[in-house]
Amino acid sequence: METRDEAWFGDLSCVDLILSVTQNEQLCRHVTEEEIETVIKELPLDKALGPDRIPVEFYKKCWPTVKDDFVAAVHHFFHTNRLPPQWKTKFLMLIPKGKGPTMAKDF
Repeated sequence: METRDEAWFGDLSCVDLILSVTQNEQLCRHVTEEEIETVIKELPLDKALGPDRIPVEFYKKCWPTVKDDFVAAVHHFFHTNRLPPQWKTKFLMLIPKGKGPTMAKDF
């Protein structure tokens, strides 16, 4: 039966092993909440994290509010090798430019 790693990477028997067992275990270990928080705190300002275009300042300022969800999402990714389904959805909200919008140009 194929393991999760074999399904993800395929047959790697032709690849030379360059990491020791200890190094591989270190790379595959569980990422802690403290490590994730440290990375967020050390990110440079005025940079976007990725395609979501959410600035680092948001995560730093709102960390107490978003920490639990963010850490859970990172753990989900490392456990399943997949992004959480919530990260693949978008919600668009139109903000009116003035009172009583009636046409698309009013947003």
